[in-house]
Amino acid sequence: MISGIRSLSSTHEQLIVGWTGDILNPETEPIPSSTITPEEKASFDDALAAQQGNLKDPEAEEEPDTKTHYVPVWMDDKVAHGHYDGYCKQSTYTSIQPLSPLTSYAVLWPLFHYLLWQDAATEYASADMHYPYYESANAIFSRRITEVYRPGDLIWIHDYHLLLLPR
Repeated sequence: MISGIRSLSSTHEQLIVGWTGDILNPETEPIPSSTITPEEKASFDDALAAQQGNLKDPEAEEEPDTKTHYVPVWMDDKVAHGHYDGYCKQSTYTSIQPLSPLTSYAVLWPLFHYLLWQDAATEYASADMHYPYYESANAIFSRRITEVYRPGDLIWIHDYHLLLLPR
């Protein structure tokens, strides 16, 4: 999907708005998001903006893409992982701030991959427990997109992780 969307970069400017992911230290240990200062976030945003036009798609052989820009979304670890690991995706959850260590969760992934709910849901309570994180992550993405939106922009929302975003 991303290859098709990125092919439009030859004729259209693109902003890819995405979560930063876990920030790792040099030993590849996750750094808790609560310890990253606003100044460090701003420094990262500035460094990323300075690289625009110099970033090359690792899957492409052509020159760097000057029409694709990346907009980072910062989220608290608990929201990010409660949203993705807890509500969207089936996984064994272990993270910086575990919600419930080594517990398997499955909510949206099985529903969108043709699995019967009774076969996929290992803990029904996890759906209710993680839904607030799903709502919060969608709201965070919404605010970030609103910051960079310009009239006439086409917004592509990819996949079930952000179903609430249009709201």
